[in-house]
Amino acid sequence: MKLKFDDFISETIWIDNGIGQEDPLSMILYILYNADLLEIASSPEEESLGYVDDAMVMAEAENFNEMVETISDFMNRENGRFDWSDSHNSRFEINKSAVVHFTRKR
Repeated sequence: MKLKFDDFISETIWIDNGIGQEDPLSMILYILYNADLLEIASSPEEESLGYVDDAMVMAEAENFNEMVETISDFMNRENGRFDWSDSHNSRFEINKSAVVHFTRKR
């Protein structure tokens, strides 16, 4: 890869991880590559959703503590999301992650 802006063109920078985003085929390849990430949910209380290169985990529980346990298990269990991340060399950017809790209580 080379960086180019204004009249500047950098030396070649070798990237050994990831998919080039300038290639129109990369979107389709990424969807195929991470399809099984969205199938990790194993109970009615768990759900995975994805859009482009973003993925989301959802959990439903009776209370906050159960929900945290469900999400933690989802991420950490054998064949969970962190195992997928390791086996696919596709690291999650934890600093880009957010946890949002919703409740029906008023």
